[in-house]
Amino acid sequence: MFTRKGVDIALFLTGLAAGAAAGVLWAPRSGKETRAAINGWLQAEREKGTALLNEIKKEGLHRTEQITAAIKAGKEAYQHAATRS
Repeated sequence: MFTRKGVDIALFLTGLAAGAAAGVLWAPRSGKETRAAINGWLQAEREKGTALLNEIKKEGLHRTEQITAAIKAGKEAYQHAATRS
């Protein structure tokens, strides 16, 4: 006997296969053209992602330098206050 979960998975896979078949049958471009378009889009997104990652790294380095400077200033202030007492 099928469980409800098994029926749901079977229906999902059937729909997935039907959608893939429909996409192939009614595709507006040839496979070669579609692959070229997808590769172009992926390359553009990869470049955007690389630029964003570099920006995040640069910002992280800047923040690390700020935190290090703040810690150093705090230690110096503490030592200065401790020697005055």
